[in-house]
Parts: sequence; C-alpha cells; structure tokens
Amino acid sequence: MKKLTAILLIVAMMLTLGACSKKSDDADDSIKIGVMSTRTGENSLWGDVIYQTVQLLADEVNENGGLLGGRKIELLSYDNRDDAVETTNVARKAILNDGVCAFIEPTLVASHDLEAAVPKNFNLITYYGEKIGRHSFFGQGAGRYPTAFNAVEDCLDILAGKYGFYTDAMGPTAVTNTEEAHPYYVRTACSDEFLQSVTAERWESGIVTACVSVADMLRWGREQLKKDPTCFLAGIR
Repeated sequence: MKKLTAILLIVAMMLTLGACSKKSDDADDSIKIGVMSTRTGENSLWGDVIYQTVQLLADEVNENGGLLGGRKIELLSYDNRDDAVETTNVARKAILNDGVCAFIEPTLVASHDLEAAVPKNFNLITYYGEKIGRHSFFGQGAGRYPTAFNAVEDCLDILAGKYGFYTDAMGPTAVTNTEEAHPYYVRTACSDEFLQSVTAERWESGIVTACVSVADMLRWGREQLKKDPTCFLAGIR
C-alpha cells in the first residue's frame, strides 16, 4: 500500500500530459487530472492523503494563474474501494468517459532479473545506450511523500514551461507504439478472434501471446475492457 500511494500520485500528475493534448480555444477549459485512490473502507486514510496532497498542489497552481494560458486544474476523484475489480471499473470510466488518457503497462520479469529483487522502498532504474549497452542504478528511495512531491513538481514545472533545470530546449514529440513489440500475458473471461490469433501458449487461467505491437495490444485492451472489466494484461520482457 505504501508504494502504491507514491505511484498513484505520480500517475495522477502524469495524466495531465494526456489531458493537455486536447485542443481548445477557451482559456477557461480545465485540465483534468484523475486521482484514483481508496476513499472508503479501512484504508481510506491513505486515499484521502493522496487526494488532499494533489488538491493542495492543484490549488497552488490555480491561484498562480493556472497552466497553458490560464487553464485551471480540475481534479477528478475515483474511489477504487481498495478492490482490484473496482480499480479496473473506475480506470475505465476515467479513460472512456471523463477525457483522462494515459496508460501504464505492467511488466512481468523473470525471477532472476534485477527488478524482481528490489525490496520495499528501494528503486531500480535501467536504461540502454547505443554504445554502452545496459546501465542500472539501484538505491533506497527518499520515501513515498518526498518522492511523490518531487515527481509532481517536475510535471508542473514542465507544464508551466520551466525547462531550464531539465534541458536547454524542449518541444512536443510525436509518440508511436507501433514499432515496439513483445509478448504479453493476458487474462480475460471473454476471448475473441484477435486474442486467439496471437495466442502462443496458455498459463493456467491466462494466455501468453506471440510478439504483438504495443499499439495493437493497448488498442485491443481498451475495447476489451468494455466487454470484460476484469481484463488484465502485462508485457513480458
């Protein structure tokens, strides 16, 4: 739960990047930020902390003129009731009905991979260079609130046009997921022709696909959620 609070805060602010892509001639058109957390039940305290923290940051931005020419931040609260099925349902509502668009893809890793051995609040960051290959950095995090706060501030700085700390120049870049392809683990109660056509093997209640482009798989996933709200998929590295 502790890791999840920080992750949800980061995700909530990342959602602004998708919302900002919407074109509008109205300077009062709000930037929607979806905050998914547990607002009812025994873990509601953590969910309230998540929402109130993001609300404080949103209020500060709004009081200082908003973003992108005066647009105000509008928070959308989604209560997942600390339940996996309800999490899927509210995520679907956010994406399909409320104009919040962002995807984070779970990834399965082998038990012997470095990522599988990261404990508690430790972090592992990996990147690949064309000349130097793989580099990984491992260390203990500052904690859920400092980490979440700094991630939120980074997103707000970028949205507000404060690029100096990060780079000398920054501009919009088209994102395409068509060239990246890998196998997926998929679990759904409603198989269809597409899923059957890419199935490579079966894992108990789920299946493993052949290599499928990220764009095709996420497109299928969006449609599949309409039929099966409990549908789950994860890329396999």
